[in-house]
Amino acid sequence: MAEITVGVGKDYATITAAVDFASLGDTIYVFPGVYDEQIYIYNKYLNIVGVTDNPESQEVLVRYSQNPLYIRHTGVDAALCEGHSVVVENLYLNNTESNYAAYMQDSVNATSSGIDIYINKCVLDNSVAGYGIGIYNGAYDLYKNLYVTNCRINWKSGVAANLSYIEFSSLLKCIVGYDNITFSAGSPSEKDFCPTDQLHYGPRYGEFIVGPPNLYSVDGVVTDNGTPVVRKIKLFYKEDNKFLDETYSDISTGEYYFTTTYSGEHFVICEDAAALPNYNDLIRAKIIPKIIS
Repeated sequence: MAEITVGVGKDYATITAAVDFASLGDTIYVFPGVYDEQIYIYNKYLNIVGVTDNPESQEVLVRYSQNPLYIRHTGVDAALCEGHSVVVENLYLNNTESNYAAYMQDSVNATSSGIDIYINKCVLDNSVAGYGIGIYNGAYDLYKNLYVTNCRINWKSGVAANLSYIEFSSLLKCIVGYDNITFSAGSPSEKDFCPTDQLHYGPRYGEFIVGPPNLYSVDGVVTDNGTPVVRKIKLFYKEDNKFLDETYSDISTGEYYFTTTYSGEHFVICEDAAALPNYNDLIRAKIIPKIIS
């Protein structure tokens, strides 16, 4: 798998030329500059990486009137990408008119499934009109997982993410601008669209992440004077000062179990109003979660 460079004095002057030349699995390094073009990835799996430590600086700026990042797979050739990923990192993607800052689309007769999309440490700037991120997955189930990490998403109208027919979506350690985050299914018959316990968003950039977020476990037992009890409990993440999830302990064993993508300090708090006045004393544990192997 080859490495290709884009920029002044590099292998190619434009990202378009590099993508057209690239073979499946190649990595394209985009050096600082302003690129007035659309990154159009068609029936390929590639890594496209901006050569910058700070995508906010617009050192590597990609500007286009509609969908500066456009990923599309269609027909029998889409099967060549099955089980692989498209990875985009360290770019400032500026949509200057409408539609999306990043858009992924399958099409009629796509015969593959299981292509993942990773967007990491990018600015998805759609501050004129339209959405931040869009996936149109039709009924073909081509794109399975979307992982957006350490990004800033600006959108002027619509929503931050408009996704249809996708099994898992993670928005992890992102900054979301212009409005409160909301999601649109994009289809009335979507399946498992963005389960709330699998959506993660926070107010900051974090460590460099490529690939699915790590999953950590939080578990324990709720007892009252040594006797297992059923109680509603919540998982609280200290660093972001927010509740992540809630569940009930098992009626027979008192056991509870959570998963989280955050590795920092968590609290598990009993929140059952029907319990005794000292219900929080039944479970108020400070926990550093263990990674699920």
